[in-house]
This record gives sequence, C-alpha cells and structure tokens, in this order.
Amino acid sequence: MKLFIFPDSVRRDNAEENIKLNIDGDVFHFFHNGKESIIDTSLLKSGSSTMVLNNTLTGETYVLYNFREILQVLGMPSQEMLSTLHQRGFMQIDKQGDDLFVKVFLLEGDKELDSDTNDFSSFRHYTKDYIHPLDYQYSWSFRNLKGKLEDGYLILTFTMMKSDFWVEPLYISHAGQSVRVKEGENRLRFKYIPTEGVYGGDENARQKGRAIDVARLLKG
Repeated sequence: MKLFIFPDSVRRDNAEENIKLNIDGDVFHFFHNGKESIIDTSLLKSGSSTMVLNNTLTGETYVLYNFREILQVLGMPSQEMLSTLHQRGFMQIDKQGDDLFVKVFLLEGDKELDSDTNDFSSFRHYTKDYIHPLDYQYSWSFRNLKGKLEDGYLILTFTMMKSDFWVEPLYISHAGQSVRVKEGENRLRFKYIPTEGVYGGDENARQKGRAIDVARLLKG
C-alpha cells in the first residue's frame, strides 16, 4: 500500500470537527465526527477509484465507489466536481491489481492523521499543490504527443509512460473508437469526428481531466 497524507487541506466546518482512520488488514475504518464508514479494499475492483466524501449541504459522509465514472458523466475534473456539488473529499483509494494508492486529506489545522491502530507520522506528508504531481507519479502519461489529419483520419503519435503501480490496460478513445495503448512508442489512427473529444484512460473513457487537446495538436 502506498499512503500519502495532505495536512491542512479540507475546509473545517467547526472547531470540534475531526477525522480518524483505523486499518485492520484489508479493511479501512474511516471516522468523521465519530460516524464510521467501512471500506473492505479486497472487494474493490482493480482500476477503480473510491472516495470518502462529505456533502456540506446535508452533512452526510459516505463512500463513493465509482468516483471516476461520476466524473465522466458530469464532464468535470475532480476539484470542479467537488466544488460544484458542495462535496468535501477526505480520502481517495485507487486500486491496481492488489495494490492501493491512498491519499488522505486532513482538515484545516490538522498536521497528523489520527488513528487507534496505526502511527501515520512516518508516512509521506505533502502540501496540496503536490496532489496532481503525485497522481501522475503513480499513474501514466503521454509524452511527445503529436497529431495530424490524413484523408479524414486523425493520426496520433506519442510515447506512453506508466508507473510500476499501474497494471490495468490503457486506451485512447474517440467517437466510439477505443484503441489499446502500449508502453513506449505508439501510432494510432481514428476516423475523425470533429464534434467528439479524444480521451485517455479506460476503454471508451470520457474523463475531462484526461482529455487530449486535439485542436492544439492540429495547429502544431
């Protein structure tokens, strides 16, 4: 398991508000103001992204097991979704194979993650501005990305680089066409539909945060 802590990251509703994380084997016990949410990570699907959220309008703290799919439906990156829907994110669990990549976001003023079972002080602590660099460190990226049109087809060339953590297959999708990407050099060809976007990720993914700016590529 790779667990990272982000101190002083989530707006605090009141001075008494608190969170706590206990870990018992594969099972996470997350507490918000004493209310427990249980996540059995052995049940999570490889390639999934799970969030512990708090709805600031209703006060409910809950587990969202299909976080990435919700982002695709809404057409929003994660921070925009949280802000627009009045959600606070306390913890994100990404699973690849049997391994976990966990980020915990502490309330304003909190420097250490409270626990009855673990001493989290030795785990890496990062400031909020390192969230995205850390995500890419344990994810994948396309380098030297170039695009051109040939006889109505979009040709993309790039180098795919991924972390050792990432084991699920990756695709580029456009207008109902999904082509699997291999590590290293790639040259992909799609029938071009100018009203549709191009996205990296799961097969037929449509996550805004992973969109490829085709218009910029075609301008050179």
